[in-house]
Amino acid sequence: MSTQPYEQAIAATRSVLEGVQADQLSEATPCASWNVSELINHIVGGQHFFVAGMKGTPPTGADADYAAGDFVAAFDEASGAALAAFGEDG
Repeated sequence: MSTQPYEQAIAATRSVLEGVQADQLSEATPCASWNVSELINHIVGGQHFFVAGMKGTPPTGADADYAAGDFVAAFDEASGAALAAFGEDG
């Protein structure tokens, strides 16, 4: 399976995350239910969900607050694991 479209989505998402400043985390998003911090947690957590789905294991990190730390590094780690899972045979 080609992971090129997924890699492009990861790169585009990462570029947006790189532009987020700490003072923006409580700001609203176009989705009225989530602020920036909550959306970051959803995006990073989603990568962990993808890994779990590909490996047939329970998702991890559901309660993690990725936005409270280095969320770009957390995204890099999680998306790297997800990309590796999608690239595996089977």
